[in-house]
Amino acid sequence: MLFESASIQRKLALLVLSASLFALVLASVGFGIYERATFRADITRELSTLADTLGAGAGLCDEEAVRILVDEGPGRVHELIALGVEFDRESSGSLSLAREGGHSRPRVVHA
Repeated sequence: MLFESASIQRKLALLVLSASLFALVLASVGFGIYERATFRADITRELSTLADTLGAGAGLCDEEAVRILVDEGPGRVHELIALGVEFDRESSGSLSLAREGGHSRPRVVHA
């Protein structure tokens, strides 16, 4: 057979190539599963925050402004932290989140 007559160098190269291909496929599958799981959690959290904020506003909120707040809010908080703004924190060091208004879960930070 073709494989039996191949040199040891060629056999090792084929083995390394096969192992690399297997690892790449396995990593791709794992990444796909992770992305699907985190996307579902992220979109659920984002929609929950959007619904809570619009609900707490009792129809007085501009929906586009709320969408911007929900999308950009966490990043802006991290920018403020980088600039030295001190927010309330738990004993563990994580941000202390408060439940306010019509929100279904704690998600408000205080400086």
